[in-house]
Amino acid sequence: MWILSFYRSYPIRLFFILCFMVLFMLCELAIPYLMRIFIDDIFTTKDMVKFYNFCAIFIVPVVLMVVFKSIYDRLSCKLQERVSIKLQKKLLSKMRDLGVAYYENNQSGETLSIIQSSVDSATELYRKHLPQFMLQFSNMLVVFLYIMFFNIYFASIMIIAMIVNHFLSKHFGQKSIFWTEMETNNKITLERKIYDAVSAIPELRSYGSVEWSLREIQERTNEFVEISFKAHLYRHLRFLYRWIIINLGKMFVFIYGTVMVINGIMDYGEIITIVLYYVVFMNSYSIVVRNLWDQEISLNHSARLNNFMNIIPEVEEMKNQISMPDSKGTIELINVSFSYKNKPVVLEKINLTIKPGEKVAFVGMSGGGKSTILKLLTRNYDVSEGEIRINGIPIQQISFEEIRNQIGVVNQEIYLFGSSTIYENILFGNPHATESEVIEAAKAAYAHDFIMSLPNGYQTVVGERGFNLSGGQKQRIAIARVFLKRPSIILLDEATSALDSISEVEVDMAFKKLLDGRTTVTVAHRLSTVKDYDCLYIIENGKIVDSGCFNDLMKRSDKFKEIVLGPKGEAS
Repeated sequence: MWILSFYRSYPIRLFFILCFMVLFMLCELAIPYLMRIFIDDIFTTKDMVKFYNFCAIFIVPVVLMVVFKSIYDRLSCKLQERVSIKLQKKLLSKMRDLGVAYYENNQSGETLSIIQSSVDSATELYRKHLPQFMLQFSNMLVVFLYIMFFNIYFASIMIIAMIVNHFLSKHFGQKSIFWTEMETNNKITLERKIYDAVSAIPELRSYGSVEWSLREIQERTNEFVEISFKAHLYRHLRFLYRWIIINLGKMFVFIYGTVMVINGIMDYGEIITIVLYYVVFMNSYSIVVRNLWDQEISLNHSARLNNFMNIIPEVEEMKNQISMPDSKGTIELINVSFSYKNKPVVLEKINLTIKPGEKVAFVGMSGGGKSTILKLLTRNYDVSEGEIRINGIPIQQISFEEIRNQIGVVNQEIYLFGSSTIYENILFGNPHATESEVIEAAKAAYAHDFIMSLPNGYQTVVGERGFNLSGGQKQRIAIARVFLKRPSIILLDEATSALDSISEVEVDMAFKKLLDGRTTVTVAHRLSTVKDYDCLYIIENGKIVDSGCFNDLMKRSDKFKEIVLGPKGEAS
């Protein structure tokens, strides 16, 4: 099983855990046997010397049980935590490796919900279920062999009780597993709905749709409660029938044992010992059955995690990578065509070369494929046909780390870490930067003055989605990040389209300083921001239909004039 493969790195620790588990089990099973001696040899003779000696002996297995159990728990806990950390690291690494393509096609809330609930349940497999199963199954086996050699009829009663229990448990167990699985799936759906509602609180308020959202969550909650009730009901019925059967079996063992004692075949101590061993056996059996059922649920969750871990990323690193010792900022697109999975072609036969320090922009109507080019340059997706080269090296042969170290991106929607400070959000651009470098980057982005005007300055917490900052302030923090990163290539995806005119002026000042001497690729709707660019490419239906500088295109391209002035001839 995939989830148990994490144990392979700790064979010695696992061996000692099993040893102390066996020692604990033997001490536990020794107590009913000592009870037999106590009843037959001491209780009937009333010898006080033997009684005191026996009490001293009786303490030994109890003390050893405490010692062995303490060592077992300590070793087991350390192993479980190490395995859990290893699993968490694997999952986080996988979440990173899946890349943008996965998260654009799958809801983050659902992914997080699956991982959280599945990890908790899957880790229970090796924290609780597996150790319990091994201990209790060993108990069952030793007790059964002892009773079978002692008296086959007692063993038969145990077997009958176990068989009846099995068939009844199977009937209710299947229903219980079905409704528990339904409960888990419904919980994931509910958590996704709550995540969406919390994320969309500003929009819900602005549209007056808070009550609608609450009603929708309430409906999902009611559905979850109804399914959860059925899951708990069948779990309860399963345990109820098991309890009845165990106690009926105990009664039959005691009745048969009493008959054996009356006929002089058994002693009082032997019947008490058999009853105690029966209780131990059936309790262990109950735990094993419950454990197997819990394991099945955990394995279902483990299967989800395994499926998640086996998702093949759309973009993968090549093993033999080429380093870029001299980062000039040259970009080449050679016969590049691209389509998203199972969708029409987005880009077709794109050919262009961007020289170091050159500023180019992609313009055109929405849906033409402009932003897709930026996704290809950061290798969030791979081209369907053709080739992209950075500094003369095919992009597939460059490591993700090197690509993203050489490229700085500023998007229209800036993501700020809500629970972090402004200082930490700028430091995100280069975690190894010093405090003075962070402040210099903020000054270069024209962000230092507004930051210092805040009550806590650089230690101001930005709030969820940067709620405490304006659009222009968030953009300047993003620009400060890029200053701190010092990339050779800058990608701007409609970075000023959502700003008011005052904020746009402030951000433009920061951009001019940032872009100076760096290769710049911009997707622009506000064409006033790219008038001084070296070249503008008009993208229409995934093709470059024209290119040139701003003034040149205004003179000769009707298509460009329409983009700039609009269909009614009004400037954008």
